[in-house]
Amino acid sequence: MVIIKFNILLIFIIFIFIINNSFGETISKEKVLSLKATKCTENKDCPESVECYNGFCNILYYCHNEECIEIKEGMSFSSYANLENYKFYNTTDLILESCPEDARNIEKCFTRYCLNDSNCYSNKCFNNTCIINNQFTTTSCSVYTGSDHFTCSRLEFENCKNDKECYPYRCNEYHFCTSAMEKNWLGIALFKVYFIIILIIIIIVFIIFKLIIIINKKCTIK
Repeated sequence: MVIIKFNILLIFIIFIFIINNSFGETISKEKVLSLKATKCTENKDCPESVECYNGFCNILYYCHNEECIEIKEGMSFSSYANLENYKFYNTTDLILESCPEDARNIEKCFTRYCLNDSNCYSNKCFNNTCIINNQFTTTSCSVYTGSDHFTCSRLEFENCKNDKECYPYRCNEYHFCTSAMEKNWLGIALFKVYFIIILIIIIIVFIIFKLIIIINKKCTIK
């Protein structure tokens, strides 16, 4: 019995070791939220592979519940995968984005192409798409413009109930976080469509009006 317990403990320790080595050193979310942003004037003032942005080093943390990792080279996020391109959207990086399984099933959400669970930060690959793992909530922590400390919010594509959970994104009708600009793009697109329709109607009315004038003139001459 003691040997069995020891083996279970050993397996657990090995598992934690593998996770830590795969994702790098972990840090608690509480610690991240207490950090002050590193000021900079150019990229060389920041750690390797971190850019200077708006006077601060653009350091980014991703978290599973309360355990976070600093994003480094070999880890990346992309929101450009779709039904047409996801099969060809390959990467050797750890895929940080993930989709709600329901949204993937109705082909409303895709990530870059994965082959197995280890390709995904969520540790769940289904239908060659990284899927949100319901065993934990994934958030990202970064420094927003006008602030000097870290703020954490849910990632794009993460499940949500309201816009507040997704800031600076929004919670869409499929209940996952999506770009806040998406709504604006839709509004602009609709405005353009309405504008073109109204313009066409005005042109048609103008042509009809001119034809009526011409016909009336001909009738008057006769």
